[in-house]
Amino acid sequence: MTSTQIPRETRPSLLRHVDYFLPVITLVISAIGVLMVYSATRGPDTLLRPAETRFLERQLIFTVIGAVAMIITAWIGHRLFQRFAPHLYTFMLAVLFLVLIVGVENKGTKAWFQVGGYQLQPSEFGKIVLIVALAAWYGTTNTASGRKLIISTNQPGIQFYSGNHLSRFFNKNQGLCLETQHFPDSPNNDNFPTTILMANEEYYSETIYLFDLI
Repeated sequence: MTSTQIPRETRPSLLRHVDYFLPVITLVISAIGVLMVYSATRGPDTLLRPAETRFLERQLIFTVIGAVAMIITAWIGHRLFQRFAPHLYTFMLAVLFLVLIVGVENKGTKAWFQVGGYQLQPSEFGKIVLIVALAAWYGTTNTASGRKLIISTNQPGIQFYSGNHLSRFFNKNQGLCLETQHFPDSPNNDNFPTTILMANEEYYSETIYLFDLI
């Protein structure tokens, strides 16, 4: 027996799969980083020389780009990235090799591309691509079906039947059943929801089975 919780299916499909804690804490950390960059690089503010804001503006631009990329990535979904993970990994290897040839050298290290007034370090993007490639590879070795069942009910519990006594057309444990109901021992346990139905009372039971993908 397990207690059930009615999911928030009224939300759009995208928001339904978002853990709100992750984007919120990401934006908070990014905001702290912007403040730290400004505090460390602004310099003294005088009449002859105003406070330095070039590094602050660049950090803000990168923060906005990162937030937009986060939203787009969540909107696209992980299956598209899983499909193109081998191509992304191969492309990133080629870029990492190319930076050794045409990259900008700084303190004896060739690790950047010069794009206008900005320097891009492909190894930072390579970390993300490596995570995607490893996740895609692990997904192909995982035997999980990728399906999930969401049960919404006004009943306090679920009775699980494991199929131990299946016979004739099916073998043992080839099926299962999830039946929403009151706790079987409710009449003998005062801590369980009551199963007593008084005269002229109406009994109403509702159960919704929703099949979805992980």
